[in-house]
Amino acid sequence: MDMKLQFSRRFKITCGTTVLIGLAAHLFALTNVLKNHDNIIMTGYGAGTASGRWFMGWIGDVIQEVWGNYNIPFFNGLLGIFLLAAGAYLGVLIFDIRDYTLCILWGGLFVAFPAVTSLMFYMYAVPYYAAAILMTMAAVYWTDRYRFGWIGAIFLLALSLGIYQAYYPLAVGLYVTILIVRSLTGRYSLKEAIRKAFLYLGILAASMAAYFVVLKLRLNMLKLQLNTYKNIDKMGQIKLSEIPDMISRTYREFFGIPLDDYYQMSATQIISWMLIALAVLSIAMILLLLLRGGRKGLRERWPAFVFLTLYPAAVNSITLMCYHSKIYTLMIFAGVLVYLLPLLLVSELGKYSCSKKPLPRFFPWIRLCACGALGLVLLNYIWQSNGNYITMYYTDQQMYYYLNSMVTQVKETDGFNTDLKWAFIGSNVRDPLRDNPWKETPFWYGGNKKQLINEYSRKNFFSQILGYNIPWASQEEIQALAKNETIQAMATYPNDGSIAVVGDIVVIKLEEIKQTD
Repeated sequence: MDMKLQFSRRFKITCGTTVLIGLAAHLFALTNVLKNHDNIIMTGYGAGTASGRWFMGWIGDVIQEVWGNYNIPFFNGLLGIFLLAAGAYLGVLIFDIRDYTLCILWGGLFVAFPAVTSLMFYMYAVPYYAAAILMTMAAVYWTDRYRFGWIGAIFLLALSLGIYQAYYPLAVGLYVTILIVRSLTGRYSLKEAIRKAFLYLGILAASMAAYFVVLKLRLNMLKLQLNTYKNIDKMGQIKLSEIPDMISRTYREFFGIPLDDYYQMSATQIISWMLIALAVLSIAMILLLLLRGGRKGLRERWPAFVFLTLYPAAVNSITLMCYHSKIYTLMIFAGVLVYLLPLLLVSELGKYSCSKKPLPRFFPWIRLCACGALGLVLLNYIWQSNGNYITMYYTDQQMYYYLNSMVTQVKETDGFNTDLKWAFIGSNVRDPLRDNPWKETPFWYGGNKKQLINEYSRKNFFSQILGYNIPWASQEEIQALAKNETIQAMATYPNDGSIAVVGDIVVIKLEEIKQTD
């Protein structure tokens, strides 16, 4: 087949179907305004340099000046899907996937993976994060295709880290996957495999070093310090005594993916069963690849087993990066590589179909089973994505009616007038009558919320959703009110007596305040 024609078809099939599958998974989020604690903002790009995201801070500020960072779901989401489709296609080129069915499955899994759905809950940041994923894929592609591509790879990975550090494991996993596949197929000799391994390690180390150098410069330039949220200020600070447990946890979590709910990646039985099936099929395909090389090939391909032992740590290296922090669905995008390896084994074996040494007659059945398992995983993730969005929609509806009712009660309080300041005593609503009927479903990726909106976003809700510009009491005034004996004796919301006018402030007591000396 003409290579130019094959390129054109692979491009159209991969990118076209990836966009369509992306729409099937995420159209609800693109056509509805889903409001979690962060996505309620009207404008902004999220955390910047103080959270270690120096490139996001820089480019976000530039875009704010020339265009504006508005939270427009359909535009942001569609642009994100296009960028992810481009990233998926680079994966097809890196691994030379020629089977169109596999191109479709890979692109679909790439765009419908739980980490992407979790990203769509932060629609204001989708284009930035999708661009970071594309940069990571491009970095690996440049490394693989060009003699001096490692220079561009270091640059792109540093920029990607400067947008979102959690996509770094994607690069680690891709490099290790290249080593596994090419060692298994005999394309890398022992000498070449070692040379490439050190090249990839050098790129990863250099890009991380470049990221920290620029981060330090940006912090000094802006006179900022890393914030303490999720221990960001402790990035890179690891005790030697913690290393054994870090490594142990990384492997335990990886091998527990089919059995435990790995950050919502394997929240359903279908995923668990398919992961086990794909593991068994992968072992069979690895044996087929080894047998094709004969005894001599088996001796030459032993580096593949070394790289296979590193594979779990590479795919789950987010655990190594965030040992002191909470990990959630958005951060595990590298987990999609769990499905890439069996897909590539099918792809590589399929390339032998026209060779002089044909594959065993049962290989088509292995291919059919592997593609079927990957197809079921993809269907499940599309279903879960839509389930997550509908649960967020209903949680938003609860939030709207609940807080709208609260505003009505405040207006009906004795002594209320529009000049009064408002003060919430306590952070969260503790109402035993309020419940979310969707809470026992498997639709709870990171970013989705079962509860009402939290303290730091509540003001945005009143102003942007209810259109009520409330004069808020200062933090010092709230602290003084919390010590007031009259307020301490008040009931908690929604009980009678939980709202009262005290001086020139209307007080809504949400929960009891524990006094500290």
